[in-house]
Amino acid sequence: MGAGPKRDPLGDVSLGAAPRPIIATVGFFTHQMGIPAPLAFLAIAAEFLGGLGLILGFLGRIAAFGILCNMVTAIAMVHKQFGLFMNWAGNQKGEGIEYHLLAIAVALAVMVRGSGALSLDHLLAEKGASQPSAPTLLPR
Repeated sequence: MGAGPKRDPLGDVSLGAAPRPIIATVGFFTHQMGIPAPLAFLAIAAEFLGGLGLILGFLGRIAAFGILCNMVTAIAMVHKQFGLFMNWAGNQKGEGIEYHLLAIAVALAVMVRGSGALSLDHLLAEKGASQPSAPTLLPR
């Protein structure tokens, strides 16, 4: 299976979660979680731009890496205390790491395999391969 079917749902979920009011989200990260503001901004940018990049298949490996970093941080800082499974029954205070592990697996697949044939990355790579190489000053 190509990377496209894997990257699109991850991009949809990440992009959908990101456009919350940025000031409020940065405030939550900095005041309640103790994350420095520049890192909070990077996390929001990785989720929003990473989701957009995965949907379009543009810089897919970099986008997947940003999402992977966010998921690892979410597990380490928030969700590991609630165990593996999500709170399906509503009987625990938070969500487990089930979703985060799935997102990490998908991000790893995109990082290894790339964005796939139906992506801007593939289109740009094909276009670049058909162009004659530029002259260089270094001997070949």
